[in-house]
Amino acid sequence: MIYNGGSEDRYNDIPAVGRKEIRRDIPALPFCRLTLTYRKTSSFPKIGEPVTLGDHLKKRRSALGFLQQKDVANMLGVSAATVYNWENNRSSPSLLQIPKVIKFLGYDPYTSNETFGERIIRARRALGMTQKDLARRLGVDPMTLGYWERGERRPSGEMGKKINGFLGGLNLAGLQPRG
Repeated sequence: MIYNGGSEDRYNDIPAVGRKEIRRDIPALPFCRLTLTYRKTSSFPKIGEPVTLGDHLKKRRSALGFLQQKDVANMLGVSAATVYNWENNRSSPSLLQIPKVIKFLGYDPYTSNETFGERIIRARRALGMTQKDLARRLGVDPMTLGYWERGERRPSGEMGKKINGFLGGLNLAGLQPRG
């Protein structure tokens, strides 16, 4: 008998009581053993100039001898899933984790051609400080610091000298800006 989509039901003569419902719309595939093989390439694709934090982390892992994500996670005090998410740009480190990431990389990946406000943000992040913390330390209102960071205003007079001294004297644990 040829199955033709159910127009013929060869089980009509079997009573329905105690009979399990039979699905005839899904064909059964024969079981077979199939093994796919492939050549494993390096899990670290060639990265040109890193753009994202994930690129920087992958490049650093590669430079350190192909460390696994779990090894980096142990070094940074986070889970392997967290490192995976950072490398795939699914999430970013929290403010408290940024100093550890900078130390692992050996440089600050957030630097570029920076404005004055971006320099303040980089220094603040490298120290793991919030705007409120840095404003309190500098003796200014957090709103004022926000204006400086966004480039809407610049500090003047003594405060300008104080911040430039702070930024100039900030060693960031001996780390050099990327570039």
